[in-house]
Amino acid sequence: MLGCYLPIGDLEMLYRPLLGALIAVFVLLATAAPTAQAQTEGEKELNAKMESIDPTDADQLFEVGEWAVKHKDRKVRKEGRALLKEVLELDFEHEDAHLALGHVLVGDEWFTSKKKAEAARKEIQKEEMTGKGYTWLRGGWIKKDLKRQWKKKTWVLGKDGIWLSPDDQMRLKGYVKYMNTWLPLSEEDRERMEKHRKTTGDDILIMTTEHFVLHLSVPPKYGIQYAEMVEKIYDWFIAEFEVPAERQSMLWAKGRAHIWTFRQVQQFQDWVTQYSREYDFTDKEKKTFRDHPGGWIMSHRPLATNVVKKAEDLENPLAHDVGHFLMTWHTLGGAGPWLREGFANLTEEKFTGVGKISCSTLSNYGGKGDIAKKDFNTKDAPPRVRGLVRAGEDDGMDTIAKLGLNSLNGDHLSKGYSMVEWMFNHNKKAFINFLKHLGANRGQKAGSSENPYVTAVRKAVAAAFDGAALAVWEDIWRKYVKKEYK
Repeated sequence: MLGCYLPIGDLEMLYRPLLGALIAVFVLLATAAPTAQAQTEGEKELNAKMESIDPTDADQLFEVGEWAVKHKDRKVRKEGRALLKEVLELDFEHEDAHLALGHVLVGDEWFTSKKKAEAARKEIQKEEMTGKGYTWLRGGWIKKDLKRQWKKKTWVLGKDGIWLSPDDQMRLKGYVKYMNTWLPLSEEDRERMEKHRKTTGDDILIMTTEHFVLHLSVPPKYGIQYAEMVEKIYDWFIAEFEVPAERQSMLWAKGRAHIWTFRQVQQFQDWVTQYSREYDFTDKEKKTFRDHPGGWIMSHRPLATNVVKKAEDLENPLAHDVGHFLMTWHTLGGAGPWLREGFANLTEEKFTGVGKISCSTLSNYGGKGDIAKKDFNTKDAPPRVRGLVRAGEDDGMDTIAKLGLNSLNGDHLSKGYSMVEWMFNHNKKAFINFLKHLGANRGQKAGSSENPYVTAVRKAVAAAFDGAALAVWEDIWRKYVKKEYK
């Protein structure tokens, strides 16, 4: 077998170029190493910042360290944490440095471990709470003397880790216990209640809602019920009549509407004396109140009073008062007495089942200036109106519109309610437009022979019912009565 052998000298000649190339590579790598370890831009910026400060000043060093720990360069962030630790070596109480490093302060001690910090916090809390008479129960703290009262279904754990009883929960909501009932009474309400008791000797429950102040001589449970009802009526009115937000802010000119209720006439009389200055009663009004005590609605204040012996009988008068106020406000005072009463009676019916207000008002019939009791309810109104229409004996709106509240009789109240019910239930858009124009026409001067309220109604009817005259408008209503009131 033949083999091929090269002399040693020839091998050297063959590998010498390769050896030279390898040596060149090693030299290149050796000279390139310092370049790979060159500083990054972040490190250069960090060095520049360090050269511009006094490294023995804790605050200056902290500023650089805080900047560094937020840098995108990992090496710079690592150096930043080291700088923050140096800050603590200079000033161990440096709060910002501790926080930047994620340390937790418990009492007077800083902890680098959240777990240890939580353990220390619990130990401090335990010492504090036991010193205050608390004991640990089911994941929270509770007063030792209340431990037996704790119930899983009714007690809740507060944010501070203390168990809250049902009473505690109500207090946190701002409720106050009055006659064994929790009520949302403000401090101002409670002060007024106490002042009333001291000046009159009578207890009064004051419930302030968003739009009303109710002064009630009723048990607390009715206070809650009635406060909810008046606001419910307000919300219903705003929705039904599409009242825009800018108009809603124009509620009563003098703030919330005030409604007072009394169980006895003498309480009303005492109220007139005690509150005449607050409500700015005239001498004439005070005399009228004393001569004829009872239920009064004063839209221009706005203020209403009711004398009702039974708390449950107050529901209807309250609904009536609120409806009266809302219609007066919405039309800017342009709604005549017939419309205010008609809508108030409709409000009663919507919220109490049947409007059963008994209107006892100062009457001018025959110049007697006596009280006329005008019994009325919405249940009896349809047959009463039907009889008037069929007999052709209902007074025209040109007559009714100019009558004051004290001059409206039972027939007028029935017709007014019927017309409101007809427009509300069957001509809603037209009714909304009618009320809008009543407010716009408020205060316009009438002709020499026409009452301003009649003028306002006539113009509102024409605008809302396709130019109809009062007589035509009433004829449409009469057809409705004959068809529907059977």
